[in-house]
Amino acid sequence: VQCEPVFFQDIFKHLQNLVLKDSNNGDCALICDGMSIKKSIIFSKPKGCYEGFINYGENIVSSSDEDTIASEAVFMLVALRSHWKYPIGYVLIDKINSDYLHSLISCALELSKEHNLKVRTITCNGTSTNFKSMYQFGCKVGENIEDFNGMFTFPGYDHHLFLPLMLDIC
Repeated sequence: VQCEPVFFQDIFKHLQNLVLKDSNNGDCALICDGMSIKKSIIFSKPKGCYEGFINYGENIVSSSDEDTIASEAVFMLVALRSHWKYPIGYVLIDKINSDYLHSLISCALELSKEHNLKVRTITCNGTSTNFKSMYQFGCKVGENIEDFNGMFTFPGYDHHLFLPLMLDIC
């Protein structure tokens, strides 16, 4: 399995095969969460370079990120009408901004669509970066519950996606 940062094509192909066997496997939820990782730099002999720095995948790095050590990562798909969950990719980040996150979520949605998966919901916690990313999709978030609207459309999807109310519980 290719395990470099960004999305795992092998996992998407496997999930596409699951959908071909049983259409119930197609409905799923996208989970976006930052999972803490140990900050460290290691030398990769096969690649001949140091690893552990911020890496958005496929050489997407801004010049300001080149020497920043990554501290968190993760994207996962979870079945809604079946019993599977798979990590579909990761990026090595240290405080991602909303534009990058929006782009990565869009890519995950596009790859899911291409592999006959129907993402019905996106779940993430209530950080300001996540709120800003969801706002870019068309979700309406405000200071009180009456202002919340978590429905949005995504190009090529024939259904609305739903963003559950995001809450951080302390």
